[in-house]
Amino acid sequence: MPTPKTANSELRIKNFPLKNSIFKRSSKIAGKEGFTLIELLIVVAIIGILSTIVLANYNSFGTRQQVKNAAGQLKSELRKYQNLAISGQKDPDQSGDCTATPPPDNTLRFYAVVVDPSSPTPYSVFLDCTLVPKILTDDPPWSENIVLAGVGHYDGTSYSPQTSVDIEFRPLNADVNLESPDGTSVPVGSSVYIRLTNNDNSTTYNVFVTSSGEIYDERQP
Repeated sequence: MPTPKTANSELRIKNFPLKNSIFKRSSKIAGKEGFTLIELLIVVAIIGILSTIVLANYNSFGTRQQVKNAAGQLKSELRKYQNLAISGQKDPDQSGDCTATPPPDNTLRFYAVVVDPSSPTPYSVFLDCTLVPKILTDDPPWSENIVLAGVGHYDGTSYSPQTSVDIEFRPLNADVNLESPDGTSVPVGSSVYIRLTNNDNSTTYNVFVTSSGEIYDERQP
């Protein structure tokens, strides 16, 4: 006598082909979602290229920032000596050179910053009193990675390169005296510039000093 079919057995028999079909279809889909070796190599290559670009931009930013910082340090140094001159302060390092003779024989004349790219000491600061001139420092306020690219006059439109510049900060109510080589005064209306750059000349800043005492910097295009 044949065994009667139940509802459960009919469900299992009917569902088996359906389950098998779903399994085969999901296997095909899973196979399509995988990556080939060539695709992986392309992804790795793209990541490598992007990493190189990011690293190059980071290094470039670092060198640009170094030049900008150097220009800022130079501005701070110039303003320091300008303030000492305006206040009439002598002997900033307490060595006694500018106070050895009683006034008025040894009054403060000026603080001078001389920048000469061709000299073994391209940056020098002098304290000049009536009788006793004195070197304060010859250490430039920028790091070895920075290049002193040039100095000269700037009339607001064009640059006139010089071999050196002499910036003399004088006491209150006296203009800043700007000179180029051999004591020649800078043309009226012009300022002096000091140009700083990095080793590959990719970033350049000019530090300007005007005869009215304004000190500022600009990045050169």
